[in-house]
Parts: sequence; structure tokens; C-alpha cells
Amino acid sequence: MVPANETTIPYQEYLPAPRLRPYVLLHWAITAPAAAVPKHIRVLPDGCMDLILDYGDGIFPAGCTQPPGPKAFLCGPDMQPMLLDMPGRIDIVGIRFRPGGAFPFLKLPCNELAGKQAPMELMGSALAARLRDYAAEAATPKRRAALLDTLLLECLPDSTPDPRLPCALRLLHKNSKGTAKTAAEMGLQRRGLERLFSRHVGISPGDFRRMLRMQHALQLLRLAPPDLCTTAHTAGYCDQSHFNREIKMLTGTTPSSLRREWLDDAFVQYVAPPLW
Repeated sequence: MVPANETTIPYQEYLPAPRLRPYVLLHWAITAPAAAVPKHIRVLPDGCMDLILDYGDGIFPAGCTQPPGPKAFLCGPDMQPMLLDMPGRIDIVGIRFRPGGAFPFLKLPCNELAGKQAPMELMGSALAARLRDYAAEAATPKRRAALLDTLLLECLPDSTPDPRLPCALRLLHKNSKGTAKTAAEMGLQRRGLERLFSRHVGISPGDFRRMLRMQHALQLLRLAPPDLCTTAHTAGYCDQSHFNREIKMLTGTTPSSLRREWLDDAFVQYVAPPLW
């Protein structure tokens, strides 16, 4: 989760304790008074699941005038972009689980949470209550991240994430032929790889590869002049039409508009964190 303009959003990341790293990618926090925050933030698919604790004035879907939803919730993996309004004071802390990292805590198939918000009590009512209450008492984002570490360490599950997932993620990133070739290199049938991802990650390996390709394309757009044809080819799209169609589907806007928005406004998850 990285802002486009580091002066726009006071966003911070913290690495988890070593024993948590098979499960947790990072802790993150956004804190700012209302006057210092842009009105819209775009959140893009990254294949991860987040636990979010909101101690500020609320997070709204763009254009929504209803009161904010739950102040603490699990956010399942999603292939849809989100445009959020944060009209007041922001004080949010989150735990970003690695793909497959939340499954040992949840004890339910992660595809049941895909594209949804869910009560964090799914991680256990005792842990949920402690996460909500203790993090609220911390004075700084760094202290909150340390408390999240402590509470998660006290509740480590007996099982670890499936060790096949890191291998699958690397192969999906590498293989231009996608799911079938990845499954074969792992000694699995294609359907076996799909079941692994559905249960432990929450989205299909094909969708995960689409997300990886999108993130690669956005990194190219962010770091280089917007030669869209070259960007499409380098990122692995069939042609520029395929590139334009996929980017609009996964981000909600066109590559050119996306880059202008990045230059002018703020993004969350414009650059996904490394997954391995």
C-alpha cells in the first residue's frame, strides 16, 4: 500500500516480527487531520487480505452519504478497484496478510470472503476484542504496529500457510502461459492448483496472475514516460487493446487517466508490496 505522492498521505509501513512473516506481509497505518487528506483514494487489487481498524471519522465508498460501516473488519481479496472517500480525520491501522497467510487464523475457505468485508471475530472473538481495544490505546502508529505484533504472536495458529503457495506465486509471475504451466511445474493438475488458491488465497490463480501483470504494468507507468504500446508489450499483454481493457477492468479507469491521477492525487496500493 503506497501513496503516489508521499507528501499527500502520511502513510507508514512496519515489518512484522520474524515469527509472523510466514503469515503477515506488513502492518500499515494512515494518520492525518481532515485538512491534510485528499478526498478520494483509489485502492487497487493486490491479492492480499487485510484486517482494518478504523479509529478516525470513517471510510466511505465514493459518493456515499450513509454513515461509515464497521470500524473494525476483515477485507477479503478482491479483483475490483475501490474509490474511497475519507472526508474527516484519518486514523487507520491495518494488518496485511500474505496470500494464504490469513487462512490458518480463519479456519474457513478464503474464497468465502472474496470481495467482501467480514467481522474480524472470524479470527476469534478474544483476539478481535484485544486487537480493537489495545490498538486504540497506543499513542503512535509505530506503537500500534508493535501491539498488533504482540497480540498476533500470542495467538499464532498451530498450522502454517501452505508451503506450496510461495512457489506457485513465483511461477505465476514467471510463466507467460499461466495456470496450466504453473500447475504442471508444481506436479499438480490445473484443478488442484485452482482448489489450492480458492481455499487459501480466495481468488483463482488466473486472477492472481492478472493482478501481478497489472501491478507490473502500473510500475512501468509510474516510473517511465507513458509509452502505452511498449508498456503493454513489456508487461505481457497481447496488445494495447488487451492492456487498455484489463487495466480499466482492474483499476476502474484507463492507463492514461490512471497515470494522470497518480501524478495529481493520491493512491493507496498503487505499488503492491513484494509478495516473496
